[in-house]
Amino acid sequence: MCRGCKSTINIDAMAYQHIVAAFPNLMHQGFWPTRAPKGQYNCIAYAANDVHRTWWPSSALNDAADSYWPIDRRDETVSNFVEAFSTLGYSLCSNGELEEGYEKIALYALDSVPMHMAYQGCDGTWTSKLGTEWDIMHTSVHGLAGDTYGNVTCYLRRAR
Repeated sequence: MCRGCKSTINIDAMAYQHIVAAFPNLMHQGFWPTRAPKGQYNCIAYAANDVHRTWWPSSALNDAADSYWPIDRRDETVSNFVEAFSTLGYSLCSNGELEEGYEKIALYALDSVPMHMAYQGCDGTWTSKLGTEWDIMHTSVHGLAGDTYGNVTCYLRRAR
């Protein structure tokens, strides 16, 4: 089983309502929880396949013992996130379509400020960590678009 292709777990009605209230597109495009809330990592770390610490460039979050950013730049910009993920072998690509031999991530931004990243599994579905809460699998990268995370601003890929 490749990264991103995960088994699903049950979710209670209150948690489901909380998720669809924040991300109403998910209700129509489909999602499945894959892991109950675990607060030790965030969506950026999840996209980097690091489930042991939080990733974020700002100095306030990096002062925490479990926070990490792979480069010296600390600005919260799309170009900084692209540069950080280039250290993992990712480079910009034109779309989020499934592409044989590559794994992809999507970067969401709200008013040009990065807010979220999602990872594309080998079957074309997307997986995300919702803040420090649920890990989910979603059928469309656009399921998380909206007022909470903004829209996908770019895609990155690397060879599998």
